[in-house]
Amino acid sequence: MKGRKIPSMSLEQVKEGFKDAKVLFHLGGEPWVTSDMMEMIEYFDAQGINQIMSTNGTLITESIAKRLAALKLFQLQLQS
Repeated sequence: MKGRKIPSMSLEQVKEGFKDAKVLFHLGGEPWVTSDMMEMIEYFDAQGINQIMSTNGTLITESIAKRLAALKLFQLQLQS
């Protein structure tokens, strides 16, 4: 993996690419290292798309936790 560039998508590309999804799984590595993760989660929640995230939780601040608690279709799984 050293020196390998991993392609990334803009938030607009993600929104367009997953607009017809029924469920989104945020897994692999640590999802919260994505700078616009909260905006992405809130967007898909507003679109009525169920989401499940697996995280170690170390990057979830009190502010993020409050925003997550307000969502309707989001499930958080903490992994150690």
